[in-house]
Parts: sequence; structure tokens; C-alpha cells
Amino acid sequence: MMNTAAAINSPNRALVPVLIVGVVAAIVTLGESESDTAFLFAQQHPPGERKRAVERLIAAAPEPVPGSRRPAAVRSTCRQTAGGSLGTSSWSCAVRYRSGHVLRYAVEVRRNGSLTGATKNGEVTGCCVPTVKD
Repeated sequence: MMNTAAAINSPNRALVPVLIVGVVAAIVTLGESESDTAFLFAQQHPPGERKRAVERLIAAAPEPVPGSRRPAAVRSTCRQTAGGSLGTSSWSCAVRYRSGHVLRYAVEVRRNGSLTGATKNGEVTGCCVPTVKD
């Protein structure tokens, strides 16, 4: 039978604190790796780039009017809004068309980068806005 005092004084006793520190460091490192994805995305895609991508996609859609001559957009401005369902971001966009009309779109950008914009006159869809990859 092994003496308790002898077990505590054994050379393995020095390994216990090292193992505890190693386990804690591994947990902290794994927890921080989730924020690395967002950090890298922000570095590769500056904040204004996503806004410009949404504006560009919304402006690519012609004015939703009947007939074959549908005026092109001459300007679009978008701002991100609060809300959106899980995995989407919401935007409000104003698009000025060559005809002089200005339409407001409620836009949702999905996690895969595709978007859908709705206005009282119609709907637009498009792809692809830069998104954070999980």
C-alpha cells in the first residue's frame, strides 16, 4: 500500500500545475478563435466595402415599371438598419432612376451573400455581398 505523503512528494506532483495551465490556455485559445473570423473579415473587407456592394447590387436592377423600357438607376444609397432575422442583415436603400423616380427598398442580405430587396412596386434579388464565413 502506498503512503499518501510519498504520493504527494512524488516527481509527478510538479506536472499537475503545468497540466492545469495547459488546459486553461487551450480553452482560452479556442474561445478567442471565434472572434478571429470576424477580425479577419474586417481586415479583408473594410466596413464601407459591404455598403458599396449592397448599393451596387440594388442599383443594377432597372426601375420596376411595366413595359420593355425600364429606366436604369442613376444613384443608390443604403444604410444598415437594426433587425433582420437570424443569419441576415437588414438595409434600407433609396434608388434614384433615370425617370426621376426614387424608390425605397427594404433589403435583406443573407449569410451566403445573396440579397432580396422589396418595395411597393416590386422585388429585386442579387448576389453576392461579402459576408463573414463561419
